[in-house]
Amino acid sequence: MPPRVLLVDDERDFVDALAARLGLRGLEVLVAYDGDQALAGLAEQDADVAVLDIQLPGRSGLELIAEVRAARPLIQVVLLTGRSSLSTAVAGMKQGALDYLVKPVEIDVLEGAIRSAVERRTAHTESRRMIEAGRLLMLGHLARGVAHEISNPVNNMVTAAEWMLDLLGELDAAACPDKDELSSSAEVVRANGMRCKDIVLRLLTFCGAGDPRARDVDLAGLVKDILGRRVERVRKLGVELDLDCAPDLPRVHAPVAELDEALSALVDNALDALDETLAPAAAAATSPAAASPPDGPESLRPEAGASPGNRCRCLRITARAGAGGLGLEVADTGRGMTPEVLPHIFAPFYSTKESGQGVGLGLAIAQRVIHSLGGELTATSCPGEGSTFTVRLPV
Repeated sequence: MPPRVLLVDDERDFVDALAARLGLRGLEVLVAYDGDQALAGLAEQDADVAVLDIQLPGRSGLELIAEVRAARPLIQVVLLTGRSSLSTAVAGMKQGALDYLVKPVEIDVLEGAIRSAVERRTAHTESRRMIEAGRLLMLGHLARGVAHEISNPVNNMVTAAEWMLDLLGELDAAACPDKDELSSSAEVVRANGMRCKDIVLRLLTFCGAGDPRARDVDLAGLVKDILGRRVERVRKLGVELDLDCAPDLPRVHAPVAELDEALSALVDNALDALDETLAPAAAAATSPAAASPPDGPESLRPEAGASPGNRCRCLRITARAGAGGLGLEVADTGRGMTPEVLPHIFAPFYSTKESGQGVGLGLAIAQRVIHSLGGELTATSCPGEGSTFTVRLPV
């Protein structure tokens, strides 16, 4: 993906010409003519570098630096001015600007400053991702310890509640007037204990200590469970969900925890792409697909009143059986990926997201799991149209 630059200058002819020249040099250029336009643009999409003219109507470039950094913390700022003032340069650096150039600036000098700023942002981002990966590793160790500490008392609690229910079932109601209330309380204890066991299992799966034993897995049921755990996010994004699993799919022989992790990564990746889509979703409750997702839980309907827009946020999951095994597709109508990005998406720690929104391991883990099961994971994408991830598994 080419570096994205935001040019902010009130001299329209100057900034438009500059944008055209930088575009010819392989940069993606956004233009704003004042501070308000710049902040509105950054609210919709991120930029690697902001080139700010100091003399702007309404608020100066120096005043705009803090607001730009607040909107996009990782953005790098380069200042442009028609006045060669050391005090202005120092003030800009104190506000967080990376560089300071005086008009008229040569295009080669400006491009060099922009690319240096992009390199600094990339280094910043990678550093933060490594820190996040370390934190996740520590969290995994903590989760494993907590899970094992909780597991035994929870098992004892569930066993005791079930024993109480067995004993109460043998009692005559006349001999125990409170039998129904006691049974109800014991059932509450048992149900909440089972809930705790489920949480423990998910913690162990998260830190890589889930049940490694392979078993026959109902793929359609697993996909529905994965989507069911993401009900609130699907609603908030206004995603139009299309779940199309062929009836009587053959079962997949695999460790449930690992296959769940791989497919969850693909679904989360699609939802992330839809979250980044510039045009808000057109999926409202009146849409036929939104009102009744095929084979999907009732709770997966998009939230009523989702923001309308020119493009629809759609997530389509299809599963079919064929001569070569079982195929599953996860397709989204997100922003898509460029041909330059696509070859790198399965590399560990590679991510186009901002730091703090992921460490670039989800797709790498998904590919590793699918390959370990003797399958294949591939991706196709087109900028502005979305992406499709295809899983092929032996059955």
